Amino acid sequence: MKPIRSEGDVDELLDAARTAAVIAAWKERGLLRALADGPVALSTLDADPRAVATTAPILAHAGLIMGDGERFVLTDVGRDLLDRDRLLGWRDLRHLRELGRMGDVMADGGPVLDDAGRSRVSTGGVRPEDPEASASFLQMLYDSAADAAPRTFRWTAPRVKPGGHVLDLGGGHGRYARCFADAGFTATLLDMPMVVALARARHGDALRYLEGDFLAGAALGGPYDCALLSNIAHGQSSDENRALIARLHDAMLPGGVLVLKDMFLDDLGRDPAEAVYFGVTMLYYTARGRSYDLREVGAWCAAAGFEPIESAALGRFSLVFARKPLA
Repeated sequence: MKPIRSEGDVDELLDAARTAAVIAAWKERGLLRALADGPVALSTLDADPRAVATTAPILAHAGLIMGDGERFVLTDVGRDLLDRDRLLGWRDLRHLRELGRMGDVMADGGPVLDDAGRSRVSTGGVRPEDPEASASFLQMLYDSAADAAPRTFRWTAPRVKPGGHVLDLGGGHGRYARCFADAGFTATLLDMPMVVALARARHGDALRYLEGDFLAGAALGGPYDCALLSNIAHGQSSDENRALIARLHDAMLPGGVLVLKDMFLDDLGRDPAEAVYFGVTMLYYTARGRSYDLREVGAWCAAAGFEPIESAALGRFSLVFARKPLA
């Protein structure tokens, strides 16, 4: 988002919010899909005619649909985004509604409450009582790591002893650990029993496995030449992260490398955009998480006894490296 420098910029910001709400609502009701093979008369869409007539120009202005004022069809961009499921959906629509409760969240610190006054704190997508949904959630994460996992490996591997032992803490689907295993490293995945069972079914003997809740003090094993925390830090409090990093320091060999992959803010706490806005998600849906900046991460690592951190900004995420001294 561009900086706000005038009243016009505020108006543009409000228009963007309105556009997002309209896109999510049209997708939720199947109206965008109905226009995929158009042109289709707006009067035939399954929604209130006045609401359709009022909101269609917003989508046309945004470049998602085109037509003659009465009949419309998706643009090429609109069709591509819809087919790849890159347009806003019902979860985003719910989130947009909940953003209206920001005043309450600012007063009590979150998580946000639903319409019935219940906390919307998330426990993640893995639920022991629903194995099918858990497997689907982990598959989604596995697919989304198609680029991030090998990129993380390429930046990390040169810092680790060849063939060394790597711990993927809370490794979930195991895609990160598998990158190391396929390159000749020993890779151990530590996660909850259900998650380990699903990872074992996918990766078999390519990985080693430890079952347990690391947040509840489960043994970490080791010693390791490298420990990877992928998307772990943002869900915990600063104190929890500091304590976990201290435990990992004790589980690592001298010269070992700690790697944190996450959406970290820079030293000034204002960029990148992914980390800036992801912090709101953490405020709304976790009890203690948020986006952390590199100074905070460096302080955790220094307190545990690691050498000064290095970092790499790699698009939508960053990597932080901290080495345990040799002596």
